[in-house]
Amino acid sequence: MILDTFQDHGLAATFFVEPLFSFRFGLPALEEIIGLILERHQDIQLHAHTEWLDEAKPAILPRVREKTARICDFSEDEQAKILQMSIARLHEAGAPRAKAFRAGSYAFDRNTLRALQKSGITIDTSYNAASLAGTADVEPHRLLSQPTRCDSVYLYPVTTFHDGSRRNIRPLALTAISSKEIEYVLTYAADHQWKTVVIVLHNFELLTPDKTRPDPIVVNRFRRLCRFLERNSDRFNVSTFGSTSPSESASQPPLPVTSRFQTALRTLEQVQRRILFKGV
Repeated sequence: MILDTFQDHGLAATFFVEPLFSFRFGLPALEEIIGLILERHQDIQLHAHTEWLDEAKPAILPRVREKTARICDFSEDEQAKILQMSIARLHEAGAPRAKAFRAGSYAFDRNTLRALQKSGITIDTSYNAASLAGTADVEPHRLLSQPTRCDSVYLYPVTTFHDGSRRNIRPLALTAISSKEIEYVLTYAADHQWKTVVIVLHNFELLTPDKTRPDPIVVNRFRRLCRFLERNSDRFNVSTFGSTSPSESASQPPLPVTSRFQTALRTLEQVQRRILFKGV
Protein backbone atom coordinates (compact mmCIF):
# COMPACT_ATOMS: atom_id res chain seq x y z
CA MET A 1 0.00 0.00 0.00
CA ILE A 2 2.83 2.42 0.82
CA LEU A 3 4.56 1.87 -2.52
CA ASP A 4 1.26 2.16 -4.41
CA THR A 5 0.34 5.41 -2.66
CA PHE A 6 3.69 7.03 -3.36
CA GLN A 7 3.39 6.01 -7.01
CA ASP A 8 -0.19 7.29 -7.28
CA HIS A 9 0.92 10.74 -6.11
CA GLY A 10 4.20 10.84 -8.02
CA LEU A 11 6.32 10.97 -4.86
CA ALA A 12 9.81 9.64 -4.25
CA ALA A 13 10.84 8.26 -0.86
CA THR A 14 13.79 6.62 0.83
CA PHE A 15 13.24 3.16 2.30
CA PHE A 16 15.75 2.41 5.05
CA VAL A 17 16.09 -1.37 4.77
CA GLU A 18 17.40 -3.54 7.60
CA PRO A 19 19.64 -6.36 6.20
CA LEU A 20 20.99 -8.00 9.37
CA PHE A 21 17.85 -10.14 9.77
CA SER A 22 18.84 -11.96 6.56
CA PHE A 23 21.87 -13.48 8.30
CA ARG A 24 19.28 -15.38 10.36
CA PHE A 25 16.50 -16.02 7.80
CA GLY A 26 18.44 -16.07 4.55
CA LEU A 27 19.14 -13.79 1.61
CA PRO A 28 15.95 -14.54 -0.44
CA ALA A 29 13.75 -12.69 2.08
CA LEU A 30 15.91 -9.59 1.75
CA GLU A 31 16.01 -9.94 -2.05
CA GLU A 32 12.21 -9.95 -2.14
CA ILE A 33 12.01 -6.69 -0.16
CA ILE A 34 14.68 -5.03 -2.30
CA GLY A 35 12.94 -6.17 -5.48
CA LEU A 36 9.57 -4.74 -4.48
CA ILE A 37 11.09 -1.33 -3.72
CA LEU A 38 13.25 -1.14 -6.84
CA GLU A 39 10.33 -2.24 -9.01
CA ARG A 40 8.59 1.01 -8.00
CA HIS A 41 11.77 3.05 -8.58
CA GLN A 42 12.13 4.09 -4.95
CA ASP A 43 15.35 4.72 -3.03
CA ILE A 44 17.00 2.17 -0.71
CA GLN A 45 19.38 3.12 2.09
CA LEU A 46 20.77 1.36 5.16
CA HIS A 47 19.07 0.70 8.49
CA ALA A 48 20.53 -1.56 11.21
CA HIS A 49 19.00 -3.30 14.20
CA THR A 50 21.88 -5.01 15.96
CA GLU A 51 19.63 -7.30 18.02
CA TRP A 52 19.95 -9.73 15.08
CA LEU A 53 23.70 -10.17 15.58
CA ASP A 54 23.50 -12.98 18.15
CA GLU A 55 21.47 -15.04 15.65
CA ALA A 56 23.64 -14.33 12.59
CA LYS A 57 25.00 -17.36 10.73
CA PRO A 58 27.91 -17.14 10.16
CA ALA A 59 28.65 -14.88 13.11
CA ILE A 60 29.48 -11.27 12.24
CA LEU A 61 30.90 -10.49 15.69
CA PRO A 62 31.71 -13.80 17.43
CA ARG A 63 31.72 -12.23 20.91
CA VAL A 64 28.03 -11.28 20.65
CA ARG A 65 26.06 -13.98 22.47
CA GLU A 66 23.05 -12.00 23.70
CA LYS A 67 20.65 -9.38 22.38
CA THR A 68 22.29 -5.99 21.95
CA ALA A 69 19.76 -3.59 20.52
CA ARG A 70 21.85 -0.44 19.99
CA ILE A 71 24.70 -0.09 17.54
CA CYS A 72 26.22 2.57 19.80
CA ASP A 73 26.88 -0.13 22.43
CA PHE A 74 29.67 -1.45 20.20
CA SER A 75 33.16 -0.04 19.69
CA GLU A 76 34.05 2.08 16.67
CA ASP A 77 35.82 -0.84 14.96
CA GLU A 78 32.91 -3.20 15.70
CA GLN A 79 30.43 -0.68 14.36
CA ALA A 80 32.51 -0.32 11.20
CA LYS A 81 32.43 -4.09 10.69
CA ILE A 82 28.66 -4.21 11.25
CA LEU A 83 28.13 -1.38 8.77
CA GLN A 84 30.43 -2.84 6.14
CA MET A 85 28.76 -6.26 6.37
CA SER A 86 25.33 -4.60 6.16
CA ILE A 87 26.29 -2.50 3.13
CA ALA A 88 27.65 -5.57 1.36
CA ARG A 89 24.53 -7.58 2.23
CA LEU A 90 22.19 -4.95 0.78
CA HIS A 91 24.28 -4.84 -2.38
CA GLU A 92 24.31 -8.65 -2.58
CA ALA A 93 20.50 -8.56 -2.46
CA GLY A 94 20.39 -6.20 -5.44
CA ALA A 95 20.34 -2.72 -3.92
CA PRO A 96 22.64 0.08 -5.06
CA ARG A 97 25.48 0.89 -2.70
CA ALA A 98 24.14 2.76 0.33
CA LYS A 99 25.14 6.37 0.96
CA ALA A 100 22.81 7.13 3.91
CA PHE A 101 22.17 5.44 7.25
CA ARG A 102 19.73 5.49 10.14
CA ALA A 103 20.49 3.61 13.36
CA GLY A 104 17.85 1.35 14.86
CA SER A 105 15.98 3.21 17.61
CA TYR A 106 18.00 6.34 16.63
CA ALA A 107 20.73 4.96 18.94
CA PHE A 108 23.98 6.28 17.48
CA ASP A 109 27.04 8.05 18.84
CA ARG A 110 30.25 9.71 17.67
CA ASN A 111 31.79 6.27 17.12
CA THR A 112 28.94 5.56 14.70
CA LEU A 113 29.84 8.63 12.68
CA ARG A 114 33.50 7.65 12.54
CA ALA A 115 32.50 4.10 11.56
CA LEU A 116 30.26 5.51 8.81
CA GLN A 117 33.17 7.52 7.48
CA LYS A 118 35.32 4.38 7.38
CA SER A 119 32.52 2.58 5.56
CA GLY A 120 32.05 5.23 2.88
CA ILE A 121 28.63 6.48 4.01
CA THR A 122 28.29 10.26 3.87
CA ILE A 123 24.80 10.88 5.34
CA ASP A 124 23.39 9.93 8.73
CA THR A 125 19.78 10.56 9.70
CA SER A 126 19.76 9.07 13.20
CA TYR A 127 19.59 12.38 15.06
CA ASN A 128 16.14 12.77 16.62
CA ALA A 129 15.75 15.52 19.22
CA ALA A 130 12.65 13.72 20.55
CA SER A 131 14.85 10.75 21.47
CA LEU A 132 17.70 10.78 23.96
CA ALA A 133 19.41 7.82 22.33
CA GLY A 134 22.25 9.65 20.60
CA THR A 135 21.77 13.36 20.93
CA ALA A 136 23.71 13.67 24.21
CA ASP A 137 26.91 12.43 22.58
CA VAL A 138 26.46 14.00 19.15
CA GLU A 139 26.33 17.81 19.04
CA PRO A 140 25.42 18.01 22.78
CA HIS A 141 25.41 21.80 22.89
CA ARG A 142 23.12 22.36 19.92
CA LEU A 143 19.58 21.34 19.07
CA LEU A 144 19.74 20.36 15.41
CA SER A 145 16.90 21.21 13.08
CA GLN A 146 18.88 21.38 9.82
CA PRO A 147 21.77 19.45 8.22
CA THR A 148 25.22 19.88 9.72
CA ARG A 149 28.59 18.25 9.21
CA CYS A 150 30.13 16.20 12.02
CA ASP A 151 33.22 13.98 11.72
CA SER A 152 33.06 14.20 7.91
CA VAL A 153 29.47 12.87 7.91
CA TYR A 154 26.45 15.04 7.18
CA LEU A 155 23.74 14.78 9.83
CA TYR A 156 20.19 15.17 8.52
CA PRO A 157 18.06 15.32 11.68
CA VAL A 158 14.56 13.92 11.84
CA THR A 159 12.36 17.01 11.87
CA THR A 160 10.93 17.82 15.30
CA PHE A 161 8.72 20.52 16.81
CA HIS A 162 7.32 21.77 20.11
CA ASP A 163 3.67 20.90 20.57
CA GLY A 164 1.10 23.23 22.08
CA SER A 165 2.20 22.41 25.62
CA ARG A 166 5.51 24.21 24.88
CA ARG A 167 7.23 21.39 26.80
CA ASN A 168 7.18 18.33 24.58
CA ILE A 169 9.37 17.82 21.51
CA ARG A 170 7.71 15.54 18.97
CA PRO A 171 9.12 13.98 15.80
CA LEU A 172 7.52 14.43 12.41
CA ALA A 173 6.30 10.83 12.43
CA LEU A 174 2.83 9.78 11.34
CA THR A 175 1.97 7.88 14.51
CA ALA A 176 3.16 10.73 16.74
CA ILE A 177 1.24 13.68 15.31
CA SER A 178 -1.91 14.71 13.48
CA SER A 179 -2.31 15.72 9.86
CA LYS A 180 -2.86 19.34 10.90
CA GLU A 181 0.44 19.35 12.79
CA ILE A 182 2.32 17.82 9.85
CA GLU A 183 0.93 20.42 7.46
CA TYR A 184 1.67 23.24 9.88
CA VAL A 185 5.31 22.18 10.33
CA LEU A 186 5.81 21.78 6.57
CA THR A 187 4.28 25.19 5.89
CA TYR A 188 6.38 26.77 8.66
CA ALA A 189 9.55 25.24 7.20
CA ALA A 190 8.73 26.54 3.72
CA ASP A 191 7.87 30.02 5.01
CA HIS A 192 11.16 30.17 6.93
CA GLN A 193 13.18 28.75 4.03
CA TRP A 194 14.40 25.65 5.79
CA LYS A 195 16.83 23.56 3.79
CA THR A 196 15.25 20.21 4.64
CA VAL A 197 12.39 18.49 6.41
CA VAL A 198 12.73 14.79 7.26
CA ILE A 199 9.50 12.82 7.84
CA VAL A 200 9.51 9.31 9.34
CA LEU A 201 7.12 6.42 8.74
CA HIS A 202 7.52 2.77 9.71
CA ASN A 203 5.50 0.27 7.69
CA PHE A 204 4.06 -1.44 10.80
CA GLU A 205 2.68 1.89 12.02
CA LEU A 206 -0.04 1.66 9.36
CA LEU A 207 -1.41 -1.44 11.08
CA THR A 208 -3.64 -1.95 14.10
CA PRO A 209 -1.89 -2.93 17.38
CA ASP A 210 -2.44 -6.64 16.67
CA LYS A 211 -0.89 -6.17 13.18
CA THR A 212 -3.83 -7.90 11.46
CA ARG A 213 -5.35 -5.05 9.44
CA PRO A 214 -4.76 -1.44 8.40
CA ASP A 215 -5.23 1.30 10.99
CA PRO A 216 -7.71 3.63 9.24
CA ILE A 217 -6.63 6.70 11.22
CA VAL A 218 -2.91 6.43 10.41
CA VAL A 219 -3.60 5.31 6.84
CA ASN A 220 -5.73 8.44 6.39
CA ARG A 221 -2.87 10.60 7.73
CA PHE A 222 -0.48 9.01 5.26
CA ARG A 223 -2.79 9.49 2.28
CA ARG A 224 -3.59 13.04 3.31
CA LEU A 225 0.12 13.84 3.60
CA CYS A 226 0.76 12.48 0.09
CA ARG A 227 -2.13 14.53 -1.33
CA PHE A 228 -0.83 17.63 0.46
CA LEU A 229 2.68 17.20 -0.96
CA GLU A 230 1.33 16.54 -4.46
CA ARG A 231 -0.91 19.62 -4.38
CA ASN A 232 1.94 21.78 -3.12
CA SER A 233 4.71 20.46 -5.35
CA ASP A 234 5.60 24.07 -6.23
CA ARG A 235 6.59 24.66 -2.57
CA PHE A 236 8.01 21.26 -1.57
CA ASN A 237 10.68 19.43 -3.52
CA VAL A 238 10.17 15.86 -2.36
CA SER A 239 13.42 13.94 -2.86
CA THR A 240 15.38 10.97 -1.54
CA PHE A 241 18.67 10.61 0.27
CA GLY A 242 20.00 8.71 -2.71
CA SER A 243 19.49 11.75 -4.93
CA THR A 244 20.76 14.25 -2.34
CA SER A 245 24.08 16.02 -2.67
CA PRO A 246 24.80 16.52 1.04
CA SER A 247 25.45 20.03 2.28
CA GLU A 248 25.46 21.93 5.55
CA SER A 249 22.95 24.55 6.63
CA ALA A 250 24.29 27.95 7.62
CA SER A 251 22.19 28.02 10.81
CA GLN A 252 20.11 25.91 13.19
CA PRO A 253 16.76 27.72 13.41
CA PRO A 254 14.46 27.18 16.40
CA LEU A 255 11.86 24.44 16.24
CA PRO A 256 8.31 25.28 15.18
CA VAL A 257 5.64 25.47 17.88
CA THR A 258 2.17 24.20 17.07
CA SER A 259 -0.96 25.64 18.65
CA ARG A 260 -2.73 24.28 21.70
CA PHE A 261 -5.76 23.68 19.50
CA GLN A 262 -3.76 21.48 17.12
CA THR A 263 -2.32 19.56 20.06
CA ALA A 264 -5.80 19.06 21.53
CA LEU A 265 -7.10 17.71 18.20
CA ARG A 266 -4.23 15.23 18.07
CA THR A 267 -4.91 14.13 21.65
CA LEU A 268 -8.56 13.53 20.83
CA GLU A 269 -7.55 11.54 17.76
CA GLN A 270 -5.21 9.38 19.82
CA VAL A 271 -7.97 8.77 22.36
CA GLN A 272 -10.21 7.73 19.48
CA ARG A 273 -7.55 5.23 18.35
CA ARG A 274 -7.29 3.75 21.86
CA ILE A 275 -11.06 3.34 22.09
CA LEU A 276 -11.33 1.93 18.56
CA PHE A 277 -8.62 -0.67 19.14
CA LYS A 278 -9.22 -1.39 22.83
CA GLY A 279 -8.46 -5.04 23.45
CA VAL A 280 -6.91 -5.51 20.01
